[in-house]
Amino acid sequence: MENIKLRVIDFTEYPGPRYQRQGDFSGEEFYLKKLNSAFTQAYREEKKLEVYLDGTAGYPSSFLDESFGELVYDFT
Repeated sequence: MENIKLRVIDFTEYPGPRYQRQGDFSGEEFYLKKLNSAFTQAYREEKKLEVYLDGTAGYPSSFLDESFGELVYDFT
């Protein structure tokens, strides 16, 4: 079984703030445009989702909290 792979670097090299209204490449935008659909696909296909964090300039904690924290609210 092949895992589903998601690379943050394919979204941006410079992750931004928590919310879209605060600036570009936010955690909210990453979640809505990339992470949610990848996780949904992995869940439906009973596969693992591998999220690669390498290659970016770093991560604001608010970006990580918003993008990955939303998984808890949407998928329990």
